Amino acid sequence: MVKKKNLFLGAILLALLVIVGLLWTYNNQKSPLITSEHFELLDDKDDILLYKDLSEINIMTDAVEHYNNKIVEMETELADINDDELRKAYYEDLAFYHSSLGHYEVAYEYYVKSLDLSFVNRKTWLSFGELLVNMQAYKTAEVAFTKANEINPYEELNYIKIVDLYKKTDRRQEDIIAVYNQGIDLIEAPTVLLKNKAEYYEDLELYREAINAYKEWARVSEHKEYIENKIKKLEDKL
Repeated sequence: MVKKKNLFLGAILLALLVIVGLLWTYNNQKSPLITSEHFELLDDKDDILLYKDLSEINIMTDAVEHYNNKIVEMETELADINDDELRKAYYEDLAFYHSSLGHYEVAYEYYVKSLDLSFVNRKTWLSFGELLVNMQAYKTAEVAFTKANEINPYEELNYIKIVDLYKKTDRRQEDIIAVYNQGIDLIEAPTVLLKNKAEYYEDLELYREAINAYKEWARVSEHKEYIENKIKKLEDKL
């Protein structure tokens, strides 16, 4: 009787182990996002958007056909490419095509493969960050944009991407202004950042701060008449 009971308990334990194993396999197959020594996913996999239906994407039918054809063509050619620089270019083009079609998980994996070949490419990190924003992986997107900025902090687009992400994720006003100021302090003629900072203050109805920011922009801008008119309109609101 004891032997039968032990066999019964053993069978139950074995069944539980099988179920756990199947669940682990299912979860990993469901979201098999690859990792990299240069990159770590910070967001919860269950919160990430891995795919977007074409009906939700603003893309022309001709572009869909073209991108699908390019994917088939380039993925076939990729098998015969040994040069790392060329493979990286293929990875990034394929990431772009897949991302444009809503295949976010596939695009993600191509970007990670590209970064494994060269993780000091600013444009790759920016493009990867844009994909991560589309995937709603906002924590990881911030890392990608920050890495791009670390590689070359003298490009306005880095700061613009970080600010856009902060606005999307409702970061504090102080954090957003700090990003603007960081770029403005480093870049010789940050015309776009100065303009965006002034407009940000204006949108917040902080008119005195906006006036000061517009004056700062006027010092490096060719659009002085436009800026002077903006300042006069804001002064009327004080």
